[in-house]
Amino acid sequence: MSESNPIELSPVEARVLAVLVEKMHTVPDTYPLSINALLAGCNQKTSRDPVMEVSDAEVHAALESLRRRSLVIESSGGRVMRYSENARRGLGLPGETVALMATLMLRGPQTAAELRANCERLHRFSDVSAVEAYLDELAARQPQAFVVKLARQPGARESRWMHLFCGEPSAAMLTGGSLTDHSGPLNRTGAALPQGTAAGLPQGSDRPSPDWSVVRGLRRVQGTAWVIGDLPFGSYHESREQALRSATVLMQAGAHMVKLEGGGWTAEVVHFLVERGIPVCAHLGLTPQTVHALGGYRVQGKGDEAAATLRRHALELEQAGAAMMVLEMVPAGLAAELTAELRTERKGCATIGIGAGCATSGQVLVMHDMLGINLGKNPRFVRNFMDGAGSVREAMAAYVRAVKDGSFPIDELHAW
Repeated sequence: MSESNPIELSPVEARVLAVLVEKMHTVPDTYPLSINALLAGCNQKTSRDPVMEVSDAEVHAALESLRRRSLVIESSGGRVMRYSENARRGLGLPGETVALMATLMLRGPQTAAELRANCERLHRFSDVSAVEAYLDELAARQPQAFVVKLARQPGARESRWMHLFCGEPSAAMLTGGSLTDHSGPLNRTGAALPQGTAAGLPQGSDRPSPDWSVVRGLRRVQGTAWVIGDLPFGSYHESREQALRSATVLMQAGAHMVKLEGGGWTAEVVHFLVERGIPVCAHLGLTPQTVHALGGYRVQGKGDEAAATLRRHALELEQAGAAMMVLEMVPAGLAAELTAELRTERKGCATIGIGAGCATSGQVLVMHDMLGINLGKNPRFVRNFMDGAGSVREAMAAYVRAVKDGSFPIDELHAW
């Protein structure tokens, strides 16, 4: 693989490749692996973080993708096709470095000492300093770093390392603290509500696979915060079963709840997930994943007909079992009415507002927006809390105070 082409793997592709590397060392007598043996390795319950439930079809798709990139070799062995890794040649890495990468892909972020112990069956490193030397090389690779050293967690003696084949770590992982637990976006009762995209930045519509690495990172540092995993565009549109598979990835990574966008047809999906024990947060109004279909960043629910449609969708989602509902860029009056209708003794769906006025059950802002980090003009509902703050943590604490004391948002300034 050319060094000029960045290596980006889905979680399933990373798991498949890592299992092939691992099993080459641990079960050489039955290597290359059959599809059944590979599937068992991917869904193994021990020595895996996160534990995954990968389907036969997903493994086949991952193998085909990896084969096209020369990371996997397919061969015929008797009556079945067999598969072996080609990571050393495909990635241009020595065997000891491939062993480290495979262990990170299988077990998640680890310290150098943990990597040395967990790598022992794949490659025996002489000491921790040898592991650190290889990790430093991987982190300094150009044009693409393969690993990153995370900030040391409170109470920990060493920093952990994380592979970058499935994306960048969350801000909380890089800073070593829980942004959402101590001073992140809180509703009026103190529940943390992370939000995933920033105004003017890509909305994630090109990510059909759930980003479990961010969820897992948040759970490692989140304390008592409520972690919501956002289902990307294309990860729940095909069928209820696809939605269940996608939601399962996020729940196994540590999410407390999953979020999906839109009304109407999504009520059936919500009901299907809730029946199977997965809490769901709905999202109505401006839905970032389909913003182009809405004609851009515009207030939704204006006018009697549009308001009636939004109200109908909200009630359908509540009846389907949604326990929480984000209302984005919805007129403040309509948001207040929906909040009153959805949050009664008989109904228990809390509304979370973003550009929807001050009467919703809770509030949320995109972290980049509230810190003034964006690529253009701030939307009406955004306030830069870095103004007058000495640090990011102070800015987030100021946001929490403003939401709790009712000084933000103000309908006349931040809503429609």
